Amino acid sequence: MNCGKSLKIFRLFLILGISLLSNSVFSELYDLEYSNLQKEAEAQSQEGVFIKLRLKERPERYFPVFLYQIEKIENPHKIPKKVFEDSLFFLEKGNSFFSQGDYEKAIEFYKKASEINPSFISSFNNMGIAFFLLGKYKESRENFQKVLEINPFNPYPYFYLGWIYERLENFSLAERYLKQAEEICKRISYPYLLREIRDFLLKLELRNFKE
Repeated sequence: MNCGKSLKIFRLFLILGISLLSNSVFSELYDLEYSNLQKEAEAQSQEGVFIKLRLKERPERYFPVFLYQIEKIENPHKIPKKVFEDSLFFLEKGNSFFSQGDYEKAIEFYKKASEINPSFISSFNNMGIAFFLLGKYKESRENFQKVLEINPFNPYPYFYLGWIYERLENFSLAERYLKQAEEICKRISYPYLLREIRDFLLKLELRNFKE
């Protein structure tokens, strides 16, 4: 077997091994951005393990998605094991519906996860992304602000708040949130997110230059 075929088989097994995503996520709606052979289609940080996608909104534009699979926490809120397991069950169900593009249904399960565990960052983050994709920016913003209440040093909500305010055409506020996310990423290693932030800031700068 030649090297090219071996690589293709290896990539296939990596994709099939992402247990929380249904096969439909690899439809024409999504363009997976591969990072490296070690963890393709996943991004890891000190906050958690993510499903990393770039959702194609228009032919020329992508929306980066960092969907929590699970948080990496040392149980600072003293969460009972059953509470964590139950909230994770609903998170996984929500991720399954999200991967099929059924964001309304995904939100239902993320809400159940957050009701069971009110300090579960994953559910609020994923719910914020789902609301964003439905164009419900107020609800999206509320969920990302909830993440910041739980952990103000998490860069992801700042990043998505930047997207929200860009959509609302409040570009100065969008830039402010993106720069806050960038500062956190400089202090802690978030290579995947940092690249997305800098790309977005560059687009905002180019837009301001054109005006």
